[in-house]
This record gives sequence, C-alpha cells and structure tokens, in this order.
Amino acid sequence: MFPIRLLSFGLTALVRGRPGLFLLLIGLCAGPAPAQVLVVGGSAGSVPQLAFRQAEISRTWNAGSFSQLATVAGSKGAVSYSSSNPTVATVHAVTGVVTPLRQGQSTITALQAPQGYFPSAQASYALRLTAAAAVLQPWSLPPVSLVSGPLPLTPPGSSSPGAFSFSSSDPAVASISGQQLTVHRSGEAVITATQAATDDYSAASTTARLVVSLQAPTIGALSVPTDLVHGGAPRTLVAPVSDSPAPFTYSSSNPQVVQISGNQLQVVGAGTAVITATQPAQGAYAGGSVVASLTVARSAPVLNTPTGAALLESRWQSADIPMIFGLTSAAMGLAGGSWSVVDGDPVQSLNTSFDGNLVVRTRNPGAFTLRYTVPETANTLGASRDVSFFAYANQPFQLLDVTAIRPDSLPDGTVIGSVSGVSVSPFSTTVSLQVCADRSTTYRFRFAVPNNEAFGVGWTDPVGATLMPSGGEVVVDLALGGNPGDLATPRSLRVRQLGSADGLYRDVTRSVTLQVVPIQCPSAPV
Repeated sequence: MFPIRLLSFGLTALVRGRPGLFLLLIGLCAGPAPAQVLVVGGSAGSVPQLAFRQAEISRTWNAGSFSQLATVAGSKGAVSYSSSNPTVATVHAVTGVVTPLRQGQSTITALQAPQGYFPSAQASYALRLTAAAAVLQPWSLPPVSLVSGPLPLTPPGSSSPGAFSFSSSDPAVASISGQQLTVHRSGEAVITATQAATDDYSAASTTARLVVSLQAPTIGALSVPTDLVHGGAPRTLVAPVSDSPAPFTYSSSNPQVVQISGNQLQVVGAGTAVITATQPAQGAYAGGSVVASLTVARSAPVLNTPTGAALLESRWQSADIPMIFGLTSAAMGLAGGSWSVVDGDPVQSLNTSFDGNLVVRTRNPGAFTLRYTVPETANTLGASRDVSFFAYANQPFQLLDVTAIRPDSLPDGTVIGSVSGVSVSPFSTTVSLQVCADRSTTYRFRFAVPNNEAFGVGWTDPVGATLMPSGGEVVVDLALGGNPGDLATPRSLRVRQLGSADGLYRDVTRSVTLQVVPIQCPSAPV
C-alpha cells in the first residue's frame, strides 16, 4: 500500500483522531530531513523530534545554575548537552544543568542519539549572560575631629573587584585626594564611594555621612586647697593641664561658702562647694570643664587673755556693792559671748553694765574664776576662756575735807586762798581751789582710809613722798601758789596705799583732781 525507499527514510506518523483506533506509524524514506511527526486528524502540522521551549535565554551571569531540557517527540534515543563557550557557561551533559561562569554568550546544544526507526536529532538555544550589579555592603564613617590628620578611606565591601573612587559633598568641611580624607572645619559632609564597572559587574555607589567635630580637650584634674578655714586669706587656683590652649575660668556652686574672682578664691563661709574650671571652644578644640569639691572648715575664735590693767577695778567693798571690772566682750577679743562662774564661792551675781563692763557682786574678798564663752555659729566653732579674778579688800579712800590754813602773821579776814567745793564719788574725787598767784597757801587734806597699810600723797606716780602708817584718818598738808606750776588746772594729786602681805589688800594708786582758779592775794595786811 505504501512506497518504501530503502536508502534513507523519514518517519511519518499517521494518526487518526477517532476513538478506538490505533496509531499506525510507517517509516518513509525522506533523505536527510530531520525527523518530524505528522498529525492527521484534529490539527495538521509537524512537531520536531527534539526541541527547546525557549530559543534564547538572557540572565545575569551570577544568578545561579538553571536548566532548560529539550523536549522529545517519539524517539527514546539518549539526549546529551554541550556548551559552545565553556568559559562563559558549562552544561551538564546528562542533566542539562547550566552553570554560568561570567558575562558573555554561548550556545547550549542538545544531541539525541538515533534509536530504532528514529534518526539522531539536535536542538539548541542561545544563552546570553549579562553583567551583574555589584552588591555593596553597608558603609559608614566614624566621627572625626579637627585635630585628626589625613585619614585613609576604607572602601565598602563589594561583590565586584572594581576599583573605588571617593568624593565629598562639601570640600570645605572635608576634601579627598585619592583615598586620603583631610578635614578642614567642623560640620557635616556626604562622602560618596563609587565602584567602577568590570567585565562581570556594573558600576555601583554608596554614601556615608561624615561628622567633623571639635576635638574634646583632655583636661587633667583640678587641684583645690584642702586646708581652707573660714576667715582665711585668699588662695590662688592653679589651672589644670589641658591640650587645649583656651584659658580657664572658674565658678563656685556655693557663693555663700566660696567666691571666685579671676583665679582668686575667697572664703566667705564654712561649708562645701564645687569648683568648676571651664575652657571655651578655641581652634580645633571644643569647650570642656572639670570639677572638684572643697570643704571650708569653721574657724576657731581666738580669745584674749585679759591683763591686770583690765582688772583695775576688781576691788571688793561689800556684798551690797558690786565690783566693776574694766573688761568687755571686745576686750576678750570677740563680742557676743557670755560669762559664767567656773569656781569661786565668793561670786554672788554676774551681769554687765550699760557700757559693757563686767559687773561682779561677791560675798567676800578672795579668788574666783569666770569663763567667757562664745557660742558656735555657722562659720565659727564655739570657744571659751577661763579668767582668774581676785576680789581685793581695798575700799576707796575717802576725802573727808580740805581747808585753807592762814599764816599767823596775817590778820584775820585776809583772803589768801580758799576751797570752793569738794566732789567725792566711789571712783573719783574733785576739789575746787582758789590759789594765790604770787604767794603760797597751805591746804590741809584729811583722808579716811580703810586699812592700816602705809599711805602717802604726791604729785607723781608712783608717789615719791614718804608713806606714813594709816588706819582710820590721815592728814596731809600741801602748799600751793607762788609759782606757775601750782596754777595749772586741772592738776592730779596722786594718793597711794600699799597692799597687805596676805594679798587681800593690794597696792593701789588713785587720783584727786584739783580744779585750780588763780586769784590775787594781798602781800601785806589790810
């Protein structure tokens, strides 16, 4: 029924598309034409014995391995694969898995061996491998300061071996030469790292933010005095060591304790304070500061030790008459204190007079000790000092009267001087006299003295006149007038009484003030 050519043949399949019928394949000699399948019934056409679904595949070379297997129609001959350019891509001969190696082109061919009535067949597709995009790793730049020298730029990690170049968005902040970055002033700039394209990778770029700051200075410790006491002298602060040339200024956290002017520290109170030494920004350096704490101790008051002169009036008279001491708070060296009795049975009461003198009332003469105490304050410690006293038994002498004695050679009625007044108080005695300018007159002073110790009167201190025993009453005659010295007013007549051997009576010198009024007295009887 069908002609057969024996030299060469093609294979044609006649397929009837009705159900229940079988497929009849008849080989025809068709020469070297490729094998094909003829579809009879349904749709007419031919199907290659071996073919690829895609005639061309284009992808990046580093996208990974892939495979496109040839489709086989009819023949069961073995299929093998090959690459026309194994330097661009290789293909597994059996599985058809393609492994790209670099950018370029290659043809992948499938070859099917003959089998039975089917001849050998082949099919191919074009493979185009394009350059891959370089993958740059995250890139950042550490902060730098103005004192930093040229800094080498380290490019970001990349999948491409392409060379890097760098650029700055603000060369006034930071400039770049090759891979060296140099900073010029504080601020910010965007540094761009650009990688050149290669055979297998495209160009790529990334950016990093560069912050150029002033260099924080390295400041050493601030040394402050450790022996400060309230009331002490000003102290000079020594600047800490710093690599910044900026000058230091100082401040105190507690001006009620320490005040600062320039580098001079003045203590004004006791307590604690924090001293801050501050440097402003200058040149390539930022500002900086360092602190140190100090403590100011409370001062200890210094109290005086009163001398005998301050105790001049410390004489006992009676339990009803107080002793007045020439001793005030100021004389003790610090006002505001108070007196108390340490020991001494004689003391009956303590107070101060209107003018601040210490007033002590004692029961009898004798020794006693008082304590002057100054309370502590916010800035000073408390202090006290004991002072020894002795209540002497000396009572004030008493001038009973003064009279002018007329010479017997003058008749009665002749005025030759007179006593115009006598003023006596416990601590002062004043006598007003009329004294002849050209002749002397004898004035009789009559004293009452409380003790039997020697007593005397003179014009100088100590009294140079012979001391006479006393006790009860002493009469002293003094001639005044006839020379200019006698007419001076006021004149001080010194009165001295020696102290007793047992110490209860002391050597006391006092004064009688003479108020002199010169008068002219007759030189002959009237």
